[in-house]
Amino acid sequence: MVTGTSVTYISVASQVRQAGDLLHLPYQPIATALAFVHRFKQARKETYPDTRVAAACLFLACKVEEATVRTNDLLNAVHFVARLVQQLDSAVNSGNHVSKTPAFGAIVGQEYYALKETLITDEQLLLRTIDFAIVVEHPHKYLFNFGKLINAKCSLIQMAVSILNDSIVHTKLCLAHPPADIAAACLQVASELCSPLQLPVVNSPSDWGALGIKPQQVDLIGLALMDMIVSSMEPG
Repeated sequence: MVTGTSVTYISVASQVRQAGDLLHLPYQPIATALAFVHRFKQARKETYPDTRVAAACLFLACKVEEATVRTNDLLNAVHFVARLVQQLDSAVNSGNHVSKTPAFGAIVGQEYYALKETLITDEQLLLRTIDFAIVVEHPHKYLFNFGKLINAKCSLIQMAVSILNDSIVHTKLCLAHPPADIAAACLQVASELCSPLQLPVVNSPSDWGALGIKPQQVDLIGLALMDMIVSSMEPG
């Protein structure tokens, strides 16, 4: 069963998410890129530089989801985030605080062309690794549809979406469970966290069964999501 994730997974996934935010990308290509990261890391036992994996996954995801982004901007964003992560790691290891954000340092000239060639090579490696299966079905549409069916309040939907988005970064649940099951679990966990409970319609195994979802899977995924949430609250 695939539930948690490793430090390397989190590092690459976080870089993808942060670079995507810097590029003002919609969440669809970011989520697709994150799915590519998890699938690549699971299939490849060799160690590849996080920055190259992040760049290749974002590059391919933007093509798949038809998100317009310039290659130069993508490379600059990914490498800026990588420098920030490196600075944060150094500060943590030395016990110091980060004094300032690293300089942007735009990639230009021969360095850009060399990185672009590497990016194209890495994209081909990514495609072969995932067997050219580039269509990714995300849980988001199921979450919104389920929420509409059960008349969930906007606040609960927002919390469920936040949990879902974090799960794509911090867990590998997308590799082990159908998107509909993950969506249902996010709604269930969100309902448990809301006070008072705002999801009275879906509160028993028979309710999820009526939507074509296996209650046991929802509970299993829910436990992994709660572990993720608790871990995020722990210091250090």
